[in-house]
Amino acid sequence: MTHQIIKAGRLIDGTGRPIPGRGPLLNQKIVIADGRVKSISPWKEENLPASFLDLSAATLLPGFIDTHLHITLDPTNPDDYYDPQQDPIEIALRAIGNAQAALRAGVTTLGDCGAENRIIFPVREAIEQRQVIGPRVMASGAALAPAGGHGAEKVGKIASGVEGVRAAVREQVEAGADFIKVMATSGGGENPGESHYSVAELTALREEAARHGLIVAAHAHGTQGIRDCVEAGIQRIEHCTFYNGESGFNFDLQAAQSIADQGIIVSPTNVIDFRRIEKGGQGAPREELNKIWRNLLAHGVTFAASSDAGVTDMLYDDYALIPELMVFELGMSPMDAILSCTRNAATALGLQGELGTLEVGKLADLVVLSGNPLEDITAMRSVRRVIRSGKTLYHQDLQDD
Repeated sequence: MTHQIIKAGRLIDGTGRPIPGRGPLLNQKIVIADGRVKSISPWKEENLPASFLDLSAATLLPGFIDTHLHITLDPTNPDDYYDPQQDPIEIALRAIGNAQAALRAGVTTLGDCGAENRIIFPVREAIEQRQVIGPRVMASGAALAPAGGHGAEKVGKIASGVEGVRAAVREQVEAGADFIKVMATSGGGENPGESHYSVAELTALREEAARHGLIVAAHAHGTQGIRDCVEAGIQRIEHCTFYNGESGFNFDLQAAQSIADQGIIVSPTNVIDFRRIEKGGQGAPREELNKIWRNLLAHGVTFAASSDAGVTDMLYDDYALIPELMVFELGMSPMDAILSCTRNAATALGLQGELGTLEVGKLADLVVLSGNPLEDITAMRSVRRVIRSGKTLYHQDLQDD
């Protein structure tokens, strides 16, 4: 059994302790054995080990998790960020590079929410087999959509009808899916208020996924589509903007309360279009979206960190923008924003038993920051070391600020 001992100057363990506003745990001793957390206890100088990793000047957190992104896409090409005719080797290499960019931003686990099966699953396996370095990849593979539906011709699997969606889920399970992604409504630039599936279809899809132990993540903008997902018992709703298909966005109190009561997790992709607008381009109306998301939070809905990286202008190494905008635009506390990036995100991927918090028995995924994000959320950018399952995959000296 291999052991590693770390002295943490500041520890935010992802459980929500200590009470928000009271700061991190100080001077903690973390013992890692065979890739898992063996113990966490106050550091005592009289029991100084012979060798240890001294991070007494740093803040340690659980590895960051991005529940929604697309590593096969090219966000720098606004005209066509995905070309299905491109050489699959080129796309796979791009996917690896994108995953590594996310890793350097502290992401130790990512949820790819739509990509070609023939590319994303081999990339996942190459990382797991340590042929290349990267974060843990949880992948849906192709996203289910009806003919002509959102993403159907690019990263989708065309399916419709109760038996059709059941069969499509089974195909994705056989291909190796870690969860199922469904386009419950249309998307940006089309008619986001348009529903793609009925409650019966969504229910069948969710039931078939559950038979194989998989969670369903549903892309849903339109209000009716969101209501249908709630009624069907879908576990995750992506975006959740309550777009009414005509004049804008209408918050649905009853649907929001049902989302909270059922424990449905929302992955709001709250950074989408921010950089594009910042550069002077056009994007979704931020204040209207932020109002919807603030209302969801006010009614007790759980958010999980989600970037939608891969779409135009959303870069893979810009993960820290998620908690920053959660704090600055949505009014979340720094602790709650951190929990969205760790504990809640792990639950959204069904990994809460292994990841999301630094607790005894869980996988030792850690991010080392030079700053304290409870005092300044922008410190989430000060990544100096990334540890996945006890192994350092990225390291930069703490002095290099």
